Amino acid sequence: MKNLVGPVPRRSTWTAVGAFPFAPLVAIFALRGYAAFWTIPVRTWDDTYYRSTALADNARNLGRIAPAVAGALFPEARGGWVTFGYHDWLVVGLALAPADLDAEYVFQMVNLVFLLLQALTVYLGFRWAGAGRISLAAMALYLSMPVVFGLNRWVMTENHVMLTMLALPLLAAWFVWSPRASTGRELLKGIGVGMVVGVLSSTREYAAPTVLGMAIVIPAALCVARRFVAAGGMVLASSPYLCATAVALSRVAASARMKLGLARYFHSLQEVSVHALRYVTGIPQGLLLGMGLAAAVVTALAGLRNARRAQGTLAHELWARWLPLGAMLAVLAGYVALFVLSANRTARGVIPMVWTAIALLPLALRLGLWPEWRGWRMVEFLCLFALVVSGVFFGL
Repeated sequence: MKNLVGPVPRRSTWTAVGAFPFAPLVAIFALRGYAAFWTIPVRTWDDTYYRSTALADNARNLGRIAPAVAGALFPEARGGWVTFGYHDWLVVGLALAPADLDAEYVFQMVNLVFLLLQALTVYLGFRWAGAGRISLAAMALYLSMPVVFGLNRWVMTENHVMLTMLALPLLAAWFVWSPRASTGRELLKGIGVGMVVGVLSSTREYAAPTVLGMAIVIPAALCVARRFVAAGGMVLASSPYLCATAVALSRVAASARMKLGLARYFHSLQEVSVHALRYVTGIPQGLLLGMGLAAAVVTALAGLRNARRAQGTLAHELWARWLPLGAMLAVLAGYVALFVLSANRTARGVIPMVWTAIALLPLALRLGLWPEWRGWRMVEFLCLFALVVSGVFFGL
């Protein structure tokens, strides 16, 4: 395991890896735009409730932008709500849109923004990890996952959850790996990261392990690296948000426990696995994700071994950079254990596990990347093959 400390910028020698993904990306966003404006959106009792509460809050704010943006960007305890983060952004969309525009178009545009942010997060995560042109293929594979495109048409909180579960681990790893700066810049970076963590923390209750895990791991890793000013700035900025979120989460804990024991939707692990592979990840993406997760575990074990052997300043750096990956593996293990023990095994319960695994991949890639590895060409081939197969499934 080489180059554990420094970044390794890498360029693919296979031009097709960088060029081919443009076709599915254009097709996906063209189809999503068509679906937003010229098709009938999915509508059930719960997303009807999300629509009505967003419209009611916008009317209460008299359509003003300032209170809508304040509700989304500043800490606010909403006890009993499970949708408050996503809800706030729907209200922001209504406030920014022309008053005579159909609210359904506004909700679809908000979802489109969430989809773009998810795609950008995946792309930037793999670029930061040194994956080169594979980053674009990873973004195309992500967007062609059935649950990503399907739920984005739906006015559902999972659009916010998916972004949160992708962005927080990658933000944590980027911040910890970033070079030490002057005291003032360290403080500003810590405050900025803390505010992003805080804004994204207002999400569904089942994403709480990821939110709380990253809120603890980021300052812990910074302290291990002796970057106490950055850690203090992050804690100072994120604490009001996390306290407000904790108030709401404490009130929905009983509901979460009830859902875990709801045996009406019980399915065997075999049934759920097949369903998740076909309708959540997609078969090619699911197989690639499984291989990537196995590689992430191997990388984490190797990184742990190297950190234990190192001494002095290098040991502090290696431990700090290993912590985000180790924490995400622990969070993933917790999600898996809850799902296995739960009587309520549905596709929604698969989402935290899958998105934690996706966020793991850039972290593991950055930690264990070495440019002379001969397996890169095989990875590029598998990405291209998966893009072709997923395009066929997506078209069908």
